[in-house]
Amino acid sequence: MDDFEHLSYSCNRSDIVQRFWQENEERCGRLSEFTVILKDIIDCAHILADNEGLSPEEFESQLWEAEGIVDAISDALKYHQTDPPKCKFWSGFHASSLTQRPDDWSDVSPINPVDLDLATARYINCPWLQSDAIDWYLINAFMLDEILRYEDDFRSGKVLGRIDWAYKLGGGQFPYVLIWRTAFVTLNVVFGWLLLPGITIAALVYDYTTLAAITGGAFSVVMLVRLILFPNRFSAWLARRRLKKHLEAKLKHILDLYDTNISVATINPTLLKERMQGVERDFPFVRPVFYSILDRAIERDPYVLSLKH
Repeated sequence: MDDFEHLSYSCNRSDIVQRFWQENEERCGRLSEFTVILKDIIDCAHILADNEGLSPEEFESQLWEAEGIVDAISDALKYHQTDPPKCKFWSGFHASSLTQRPDDWSDVSPINPVDLDLATARYINCPWLQSDAIDWYLINAFMLDEILRYEDDFRSGKVLGRIDWAYKLGGGQFPYVLIWRTAFVTLNVVFGWLLLPGITIAALVYDYTTLAAITGGAFSVVMLVRLILFPNRFSAWLARRRLKKHLEAKLKHILDLYDTNISVATINPTLLKERMQGVERDFPFVRPVFYSILDRAIERDPYVLSLKH
């Protein structure tokens, strides 16, 4: 390609880029997360066009394909969030600071893990498109989604082998969980401890001796069964308590790793991979695609993965 033809191609590309920015004007601004990512897309598309000798039409096609991938990732990150801000690639949050599920979430996590896997696969299968900003958001998203879902399984009792129905029926929201827990405790006391003795006493007061004998005998049988089962139930309670402490320690380790190695603006991908593999030797946590993103980042720069602002 001679100099004149190259200049013409560059001018055409400039027009395409200008149209591209105009199409995205509504969600881009000085503080928009999309601005940095779309700049990365344009830079990558220019490098591809120069290396492969793409025509303006091919350049534009690749640019819009990349934008589609970015939109798919962003949509997956905000799938379970009501009316997220348009300028936000992802309305990020910090797992350690969440005491309960935000009101604008329709699930335990705002992220749709299936859609995120599919969008990330598209991103990985587009080797010319590589962005530190996208990788940073993906690494954080995969980690945070797993943390939130694991915390929910932990609080609901799923990982402990005993479902906490108050938590499940209360949707993880503290006021509703408290209401359900109070209701269950009340029902347990009334039907498990007060009902039969109450009927027995009332029957004796009103001289219904046969009914009193039946209810009194039934309560005696219930108490005997409870006494027989007590050692096994107590052993199961101790086992769950030990498991709970073990899993709590693991979760705390993961949260500490997230705080010190992932949520920071600049990630050391090599160090992060080593530490995550150490955690996962006896506690598998993240999905394999997490490491696919890390490996690509390490190929570009083993020590620095920075979220640019």
